[in-house]
Amino acid sequence: MTATSAKKVRDLEALLDLSRQMVATRDLNTLLDLVLRQATSLLEAERSSLFVLDEEARELWTTIAQELAGHTIRVPVGKGIVGHVAELKTPLRIDDAYADPRFNREVDRETGFRTRSILCCPMLNHEGRCTGVLEVLNKRGGGIFDEYDEGLLEALASHAAVAIENSRLYEEKETLFRSVVQTLAAAIDARDPVTAGHSERVTQLALNIGRALEMDGEEMRSLELAALLHDVGKLGVRDDVLLKADRLTDDEYASMKEHAVFTDRILSSIEFPAGLREIPRIASLHHERVDGQGYPHGLHAHEIGEIPRILAVVDVFDALVSWDRPYSKARSVEEALEILESGRGTQFDGRIVDLFVAKKLYQVERRQYERINTHVALEYWVLPDARVEEKLNTAETVDLSASGLGFRSRSSIPSTTFLEMVIQLPDQAFNVIAQVVRCRRQSDDSFRVGVRFVNLSLKVQRLLDDALHRLDVSDAADI
Repeated sequence: MTATSAKKVRDLEALLDLSRQMVATRDLNTLLDLVLRQATSLLEAERSSLFVLDEEARELWTTIAQELAGHTIRVPVGKGIVGHVAELKTPLRIDDAYADPRFNREVDRETGFRTRSILCCPMLNHEGRCTGVLEVLNKRGGGIFDEYDEGLLEALASHAAVAIENSRLYEEKETLFRSVVQTLAAAIDARDPVTAGHSERVTQLALNIGRALEMDGEEMRSLELAALLHDVGKLGVRDDVLLKADRLTDDEYASMKEHAVFTDRILSSIEFPAGLREIPRIASLHHERVDGQGYPHGLHAHEIGEIPRILAVVDVFDALVSWDRPYSKARSVEEALEILESGRGTQFDGRIVDLFVAKKLYQVERRQYERINTHVALEYWVLPDARVEEKLNTAETVDLSASGLGFRSRSSIPSTTFLEMVIQLPDQAFNVIAQVVRCRRQSDDSFRVGVRFVNLSLKVQRLLDDALHRLDVSDAADI
């Protein structure tokens, strides 16, 4: 076998191996990096670039350009060399880049790279539509790209086009699935503003435990989704039970317990991806106890599974420390941990409780929640000084009027402190920044905090005013 024939065999084997790797790679950035590395190696080039076509903008842009970290190159279709290739859907070989009027020397000036020869191929999908352009620069050894190189890059670009399109379709499907999950989680918060943010916090706590247990990627994904969706069954609980401000009667409590069954029922109507088909059942078991006295099925420890046992711990912990009810004030972290300890081996898995306490996995960003009236709730946290200017600079609107509001806090917040807030209204939520203008201790040792908003738009102000002045329990304050 001649040296030329041997090289062709090696190139074919490399293409086949690359095809197998591309089929198994779903992450788009990983796939693009793989294509570039192979293009540089197979074509014996000094550098490669991959341009993706934005059909709406009629513009090509680099997702990865080797050794050009921090640089994004954008080229209109029809302009420059890659724009010309994308428009005509034909390969282009250039032996002397600087002699070609279509070549833009500005990129070389910015990067310090000296382009000599270019081989550029369109990436055509199975319908013949251009989805991007693959380009290799400078044949190593000072040579130029030939007809064989062109055929090799065309083959590589063709395989890459199909793989990249499949990857993007997969990402779109994943994005759609995630949006359904996030919408369901948001719907839970909208039903009961008192517990707004509970699902997100439970997810943070659960993932802390999952990482400590060294769960693999698939287990962590199941844990995250089950945590986010564990209370979705509350969508099926009547308002007069779910939103009741006093203790529940026995019948009402029995009705509330049905939310675990509703979680399974609602989630079972969703087509979960392969590997996540057990999420409806897993998410519905967060009120099971290891001693078999839980609900909805009265399962024992070995029947429950690890993820529901994790959810049982973090669900109770967050409920204890995160919000007050008229009949039960929020507990301190220390009190909540004592309650978990008292339930180890009966209500909770002792191993998970021990891990949660010993490694201080409860130490996540603590946010406070306050119910202003039936229609308004606040989530707020102190904004570090270093981030105040950043937040104000990125605010969509800045209104330094005297509009503000008063609320009760479990701790003192010094005047002039900036707070980041999420205002929960019945149908929507708004992110705002506020500055504390007063903080007064009350007779029950809570604190009355007055704030003024610094980036509240007129539209949001009107919506908030309307919600605050419904009923006679409004705590609104003009500051």
